[in-house]
Amino acid sequence: MFKEWLEPGAEKEYKINAIAFGQQLSDSGEYRLAGWRETQYNKVLSWIDAVKENMGEVIVCSDVDVNFLKPSYDYFKELLHSDDIAFQTNRDDGSDKICSGFFICRCSLQTQNFFEVVAKRLKAIMHEAGAASSM
Repeated sequence: MFKEWLEPGAEKEYKINAIAFGQQLSDSGEYRLAGWRETQYNKVLSWIDAVKENMGEVIVCSDVDVNFLKPSYDYFKELLHSDDIAFQTNRDDGSDKICSGFFICRCSLQTQNFFEVVAKRLKAIMHEAGAASSM
């Protein structure tokens, strides 16, 4: 999906830092099933690194199933205004929980701290039943 969906549209406007995790932690790879939290934990660790590497910048973090159809960076940056981070919500499951598959982030010590707290919480509940946490 990276080569067919994300890269063709994103490479026109973004510096892509593709991160691939070698081992599938979820047997099925399905949303919210066994291995989901472990996958999310690894994603958060990569976001911490991305924030550290891009201090002062606004970055877009995206799963590979996103397709950029037109220029978007200025639009996303404007949406962020003076906020530090903006997430989509997972309304398909009837909740307003954040979607970790696409967000924009202003890289700062504050956002780094936020992701470090999220990582700590995910690590603490990683092997509990269920996969969606109440962060």
